[in-house]
Amino acid sequence: MGSSRGRLLSPEPGPGRGTHAAGFTVRCCHTETGFASLRSGWNDLVAQSARPSLYLTHEWMSDWWRSSGGPPRELFVLLAERDGEPAGIAPFVRITRGLPGLSLRRIELMTMGRYAYSPRNLSASLECITKAGAPEPIAAITDYLSSHPREWDYLRLHPLPDGSETLTGLVRWSEEHGYSCNVRHVFSNAVIELPHEWESYLKELSSRFRKNLRHNTNSVEKEGGVTIFEATAADHLNTLLDQMTDIEMRSWKHSGGVSLGSPDVRASYESQM
Repeated sequence: MGSSRGRLLSPEPGPGRGTHAAGFTVRCCHTETGFASLRSGWNDLVAQSARPSLYLTHEWMSDWWRSSGGPPRELFVLLAERDGEPAGIAPFVRITRGLPGLSLRRIELMTMGRYAYSPRNLSASLECITKAGAPEPIAAITDYLSSHPREWDYLRLHPLPDGSETLTGLVRWSEEHGYSCNVRHVFSNAVIELPHEWESYLKELSSRFRKNLRHNTNSVEKEGGVTIFEATAADHLNTLLDQMTDIEMRSWKHSGGVSLGSPDVRASYESQM
């Protein structure tokens, strides 16, 4: 989703001041200290959101920032509060490119890849974080953007999930305030919800796929069998990561620069261990 700046209705508050809209106070966190202080309330909101996800947690995004943040990116996290409690979070970064006096400031979602279907995307669906069925904080966040036109030039956000309240709110905001807005459908969702049990999953597959799976399983077992174990200890995780890296470096992923053998990709996974 892209939005370029158009007609802006509200005057810009002074530097460092928040925006008050419909009972909300919105402030921007530019510093790592301010970002770190949001951890508790951040994860509480993720748990109450319509689509709780590892990729929206404070740990995932802060680890990404430590490994991939810095110029030309800068933190631009918007926090909407009501009665002193977090009600909505826009996990934004701002990217400034160009020449002095002729630069563009782009707002993106933290952890975003270059494009929605990029194999280097380390996150699945992304969006602003609010309680399920509570779009009001998103409206407060967009009001902040309208009131601070000198802080951004355009928004580029992906991959927003199908039915995203963030997308609905942004489209409504652009229509009401005269911004140009372009929405492009790439895929319905970056994550496929799977059953919790293996047998239930098998029943959802086609008979041809199940047949091929049985054939491949039998072939592997003839070569020495298959052992499945759950890695929980740190040393087990490191060993497993090494084995996965070895496999991926012999696959198409390595030539595409997206295998665990790529230093930045591996660093992102190691930071989560």
